[in-house]
Amino acid sequence: MQPHWTAKLDGKAEVLSQLGSMMVDFDLAFAIIPGTVEPREVEDLNDFEAGPMYPVHE
Repeated sequence: MQPHWTAKLDGKAEVLSQLGSMMVDFDLAFAIIPGTVEPREVEDLNDFEAGPMYPVHE
């Protein structure tokens, strides 16, 4: 069962909406220092294909 969170907001809700829209899933395998990860092979994909999906965490 997932927790149910409740919050009260005083002020403009648009600010939180804007912040929430900028949030993305962070890739834990992201190379913070350039050159520390070997480049993956570039695949020749068309506009309707997706390459392999690498799980970030299990």
